[in-house]
Amino acid sequence: NVFTIPEGYYSKVGARVMSLQEPTRKMSKSEAEDSFISVLDTPDIIRRKYRRAVTDSEACVRFDPENQPGVSNLLSIIAALTGEDMEKIVASPLRARATAISRPPSPT
Repeated sequence: NVFTIPEGYYSKVGARVMSLQEPTRKMSKSEAEDSFISVLDTPDIIRRKYRRAVTDSEACVRFDPENQPGVSNLLSIIAALTGEDMEKIVASPLRARATAISRPPSPT
């Protein structure tokens, strides 16, 4: 054997990112502009899209894709970007985390 066949790595979190406007559908570039994040989007555009994403009307924050698809989608995106466990993300102060994502970093 000359070439080794690579084995795929499929992360459980972030493997399938859902639409920001319709969290029950897969993210697709054929949807409306605010429903997906493009590789070429600037950080400001990504922040705007993330802030305008659909959430759920329940008062609690938990990872429950069936009953809270909007919040669960945003939690999955945070987990994929940070590499943290879902339990830790849900238990952490989400207001501070959401603020950090939606605001540009302060100049140092």
